[in-house]
Amino acid sequence: DGADANARKIGPFCGTDRPADFTSSGNKLYVKLTTDGSETRKGFEARFRANGPPPCGSILTGESGEFKSPNFPGNYPSNAECSWPSAVPEHHKVSLQFQSLDIVCAGDFIEVHDGSDGSARKIGHFCGIADSTRFNSTGNQMYVKLTTAGSNQQEGFEAKFNTIETAAGTKEC
Repeated sequence: DGADANARKIGPFCGTDRPADFTSSGNKLYVKLTTDGSETRKGFEARFRANGPPPCGSILTGESGEFKSPNFPGNYPSNAECSWPSAVPEHHKVSLQFQSLDIVCAGDFIEVHDGSDGSARKIGHFCGIADSTRFNSTGNQMYVKLTTAGSNQQEGFEAKFNTIETAAGTKEC
């Protein structure tokens, strides 16, 4: 239950009995397969599902999703930089909507860029309080970055993204 072999152990598991499903305490899970070389077997298959919004630094993919500032609706951390690059399928645009935005304007802000990283064209630089603000990309990628200073923190933000099909993605009948 963690990032490496020093984390709390949930198993060992062996044989053909499937272990019960479990939920990790955080966003990392370390799995190690050890064999003694005496036999050859099928091995194992594991599946996972992420619960909750993706953490800071996650690449947002797919046709839709949501993400939030760290600790939302609690106060975001001070002296932090968090980014969420997003990529939707080709021939689509990203539509980003801030459901809630509460960022102190004394050194804290969100930047939204029309591309894969912070060097792409800036759509905007935001702080303060706002509800239901929407932005659309010109391509299939968008980059959101939260930068915080050290003094006062607020709730931060909650956002959703989805896809908009472009003319190149339409089918002719």
